[in-house]
Amino acid sequence: MQQPIFWDIAGPISLFLLGISFILSIFFFIKKRVKFIILCSIVSLIVAFITLWSIGYYVLILAIVQFGAAVYLSVKIN
Repeated sequence: MQQPIFWDIAGPISLFLLGISFILSIFFFIKKRVKFIILCSIVSLIVAFITLWSIGYYVLILAIVQFGAAVYLSVKIN
């Protein structure tokens, strides 16, 4: 039996982290926590880098939207 290679493990785990990050970014947008939305955006950028060979470009769009939400909140609050 062949041992799983790194990407067989890292891909699904990174997509799981992306889902959690996306849900948390929605929660923090409702709570108006800009710092945490930026943190979720960084997590999405890391996942985009890990999955760049397959769906990373779509994940990159999600990270840009999250960063845009953080900028929107920071302008709206101040």
